[in-house]
Amino acid sequence: MNIGPVRAFNLMRKIRGGFDKVGVTSTDCKNFKRDINLFIGEFDVDMAVQRLMKKKQFLPNFSCEFYCDEKGALAGLFWADEEMKLNYEVFGDVMSFDATFRTNRYFIHFL
Repeated sequence: MNIGPVRAFNLMRKIRGGFDKVGVTSTDCKNFKRDINLFIGEFDVDMAVQRLMKKKQFLPNFSCEFYCDEKGALAGLFWADEEMKLNYEVFGDVMSFDATFRTNRYFIHFL
C-alpha cells in the first residue's frame, strides 16, 4: 500500500498515541522514502522479477514467466501461486485488476 510518508507518520502517531511516541519526525519519513527511491532507482522491475524467480526456484507450485521487448524493457509478467491455481481449478476462471491504472509510468498495457 502506498500511503506516502506524511500519512504514514500520522498513522504511526495515532497508533502510538502522540508525536513524541513515534520516534521519528515527518521529515525523517520523507527522507527515508527518498533514500529508498534512490536505492531502487531504475531497478524496481528487476527487483520484482528477481523476487518472483527466486520464489519459483524454491516453491514447487509457484509459476512465474516474463518477457521483454526488443529494448529489454519488461513487456509481460505472469505469476501464480498454489492458492491461485486451486482457485482456478474450483472456479474455472481468473479475475485480475490493473493496479497501474492512471499511474502507468512505463506505458505497459493491461491485457
